[in-house]
Amino acid sequence: MKNRNKNYVISLSELIRWLGKKAEELGVEIYPGFAGKEVLYNWHNSVVGVATGDMGIGKDGKPKDTYAPGVDLMAKLTLFGEGCRGSLSQSLSRHYGLRE
Repeated sequence: MKNRNKNYVISLSELIRWLGKKAEELGVEIYPGFAGKEVLYNWHNSVVGVATGDMGIGKDGKPKDTYAPGVDLMAKLTLFGEGCRGSLSQSLSRHYGLRE
């Protein structure tokens, strides 16, 4: 952190790394590198998690040696941090009619 005329300048990546460590110390599970493919809902129409996409698919659409199927990550609380234009955020917006 650098002080420039009473204003602090910090690295966003360092801040995110620090926040991630603090969250994990509190028991939060963070899954970087796993793209969410689909929002999961329960029969009450509440969000209960996210399904990840398959990994290890070749350009031809066929599984490679490193193939791993996607998984359903279920949670009491699901936080979407992809911004308003992310694919899951848009899916949530359509599902709940948030832009109407």
